[in-house]
Amino acid sequence: MARTKKMYGIAIALLVASIPGIGKIPWAAHWGFDLQNIHEFYHCGDRAIANPYVIAGACGDVVGRPMPYPPLLFYSFYWLKWVSLETAVWLWDAFVLVALTGAAATWLGRRRFFRKDALVFWALLLLQLPVVFTLERGNNDVGAVWLWTLGWLAFERRRAGTSGFFAGLAAAFKVYPATAAAALGGGVLLSARGRARQTLAWSAGALGALAVFAFLLFPEQGREYWLHMLPAYSKQGAGIWPYSHSLSRTFDGPFWLPALAIRLGLLGAWTFAAARRLHDDAALTFAGTLAISTYFAGISYDYHLGTTYPLPLLLFKRERWGLLLLGLFAVCGNRYLFGAFPLPVLYPLLQILWLV
Repeated sequence: MARTKKMYGIAIALLVASIPGIGKIPWAAHWGFDLQNIHEFYHCGDRAIANPYVIAGACGDVVGRPMPYPPLLFYSFYWLKWVSLETAVWLWDAFVLVALTGAAATWLGRRRFFRKDALVFWALLLLQLPVVFTLERGNNDVGAVWLWTLGWLAFERRRAGTSGFFAGLAAAFKVYPATAAAALGGGVLLSARGRARQTLAWSAGALGALAVFAFLLFPEQGREYWLHMLPAYSKQGAGIWPYSHSLSRTFDGPFWLPALAIRLGLLGAWTFAAARRLHDDAALTFAGTLAISTYFAGISYDYHLGTTYPLPLLLFKRERWGLLLLGLFAVCGNRYLFGAFPLPVLYPLLQILWLV
């Protein structure tokens, strides 16, 4: 008990000390910068709503961005058609906070979540750079987090097809969960002995949801997005900054071979973990595979690190203090400690160390 109190105190102190790191956020010209992109496409004519991928950024976006999101995500924001940008930002940020809190309560368990120590821990996690950055940009990763959470809950209830469906739906919604689905799917296939029906159901659910919601439901938009927009957009990069963590853009160029080895090692580690632990510890494998997913995208700013939050929540619940403290420092650590080169390069490697 004394050790638990001591380690909990260290975790809380670390989170408090990390709060000033939000000053390293590259503040945009206005709050809700990414939400503004979607909002403008709903307010510049029926053609933009019918197929936003043929407009090429001509819809009033403040920096001329095209529509970078898949059709399923874009059309899930149809409500933006009826509200002003200012109202949309307020509504969306409130929804993000409520949805993230609901997801946290789900991963921790409602009884555990409403204990005082957990509420303080969660309140401080909300004050860290990943969440504040999410609110500042109007980021939409919370949808992928919840779809992946529903996939985990379905797997816990032995509904493999439904679990795979939510995994495929998450990939259709936001693209990068495809990496999580690949790691988890690899684990499902490698652990298939005696579970052929479950393996087939999960795979069919995942591939079916991806096919329907990425292509069949939106045939014209899906063709434009997946075959033209996404390949062009993925060539862009986040660069080397203390607020980004893309492996492909931080370490590519002359370091493409070690970068490839790191990515394959990270994917392989969690595929192996899923194969070994999926049926005994679905929560850990679902949380871990989601946590690695955004490291493979070309643009991975640290507002995407909210996808790692289920993992420290599980470590907190299980009192795995050493791993928890490393994870908190890696994900939420004060970014002023990592501002000078080469520290922005080493910082993602610290996160990789923790995840492996």
